[in-house]
Amino acid sequence: MTQAEQRRKVNFPLEKDEDGYPPFDWEGIWAEPAGEGFWLLDNIPFFVYEISNRDIVRANEEDGRLVFDQVHQRQGHSTLRIIFEDLDLVDVVRATLKQMGCATEGAHSKRLVAVDVGPDVSLKEVRAYLTAAMERGGLEFEDACDQHGQAED
Repeated sequence: MTQAEQRRKVNFPLEKDEDGYPPFDWEGIWAEPAGEGFWLLDNIPFFVYEISNRDIVRANEEDGRLVFDQVHQRQGHSTLRIIFEDLDLVDVVRATLKQMGCATEGAHSKRLVAVDVGPDVSLKEVRAYLTAAMERGGLEFEDACDQHGQAED
């Protein structure tokens, strides 16, 4: 069985805000085996904080599913999330982020997009682009996991 065929979802418990968001109790993030009990995350989180694509995590088998235990090793990727009020902006913003070297994934609704900023991409430049876009209106963004460090601020 290849590594890709062994992919499973690692489940992360979610904390809801005062409005009951996110609308789920768990987020399942695809991962590949990375040693006994360890998993290499292979997609961008939409709701979990302080976790990024390519992190290696420890997960325990509970009732037939993998449940997150702890981060084992960070890989230097940062995660941003964008909420679009103006859906006409989604394609152009995602295309621009791709040109900047970022990967993006759309969530259950077109309004939410998760952004993976790899270690070789300037988080400062990505934030500047999104801040300018936010000031023009139609979207908001947040940092969900900053692994680029203080040098970028």
